Amino acid sequence: MLMRRGVNAFTLCASLLALAVGAVGYAAQPAPASPAPAMAELKAATAALVAAAGPLDTSAAGLAKPPVIWRTAEAGRSFRDSPDAPEMVVIPAGEYTMGSPDAEPGRKANEGPRHRVRIAYPFAVSKYAVTVGQWAAFVKDTGYEMDRGACYFYKDAHYQNTNSCSWRTPGFPQTDNQPVVAVGWRDATAYVAWLSKKTGHTYRLLSEAEFEYAARAGTTTAYWWGDDPLAACTHANGADKRAATDPQFTEWRVNGCDDGHVYTAPVNAFDANAFGLHGMSGNAFTFTDDCWNETYAGAPVDGSAFATGICKQRVVRGGAWAETAAVLRSAARNWNYFEVQPVTDGLRIARVL
Repeated sequence: MLMRRGVNAFTLCASLLALAVGAVGYAAQPAPASPAPAMAELKAATAALVAAAGPLDTSAAGLAKPPVIWRTAEAGRSFRDSPDAPEMVVIPAGEYTMGSPDAEPGRKANEGPRHRVRIAYPFAVSKYAVTVGQWAAFVKDTGYEMDRGACYFYKDAHYQNTNSCSWRTPGFPQTDNQPVVAVGWRDATAYVAWLSKKTGHTYRLLSEAEFEYAARAGTTTAYWWGDDPLAACTHANGADKRAATDPQFTEWRVNGCDDGHVYTAPVNAFDANAFGLHGMSGNAFTFTDDCWNETYAGAPVDGSAFATGICKQRVVRGGAWAETAAVLRSAARNWNYFEVQPVTDGLRIARVL
């Protein structure tokens, strides 16, 4: 079953293939490589901070504690391992309460039970979602062929998939600097495997716990910018008043503001959160490495992925251009089948430090 937009934990995949598809320049010049931080010093400093904190408090009192971020000198530093690799940002170790409180507007039952998570290691996250240009470099280098007929879009008031839809032609104009979409979990894992081999470093998908930690960036509010859903259009690309003017989407529920984009926006179009990451809410869903579970019962508390559950369904996080503000919340969860390629879904990656 294809996920619908923000209803019953499904994601809406939207667009008409009949829409004019803009020319995409796949020959953008890659950025130069830049050095990674000094690993030994970073790990030693982090280990000392974590040890001083004592054991993880998983009690009810622990849930009420504020987030803890063990910042080191390298935290927030950006680097790039190769010209074709995404720019990465060092995320400090820390702990936080994962999930949403019962009273949070837009909350779903699958966002609980809330639980304390300790990520006792620094890791790097791509500063932006993987772009069309970066994906094109992967395809050019490997000859990677995606499954035909797995791309989903919205047409004539229902969901369709077709051989004509792909990351190159999602049904709306894309440039090299916009997030690649119509990418599935299986494709995302192929991308990080290629990048790992190309650079000699371990790239991977984020776990769901890592994604929420990175998205919150030390906040406890519904969104990383606060609790106001009407501020979404200042900080994120979602379904908005501009989208509602498109005849295809007139039946949509939309945010009561205008973010300036009907479909995807450039990955640097909106401001960064406190960790220096852009687009952690909206624009394109991010596939994580977790299997879908209806609740967090039994979920890992060490930042690792939930490796059991319904593994043909993979967790997607962050919301997308077709989603209302409720789906852009830091705790919001959705899923998609690992083999499908919706035009709302893309990827953001992690690197082991």
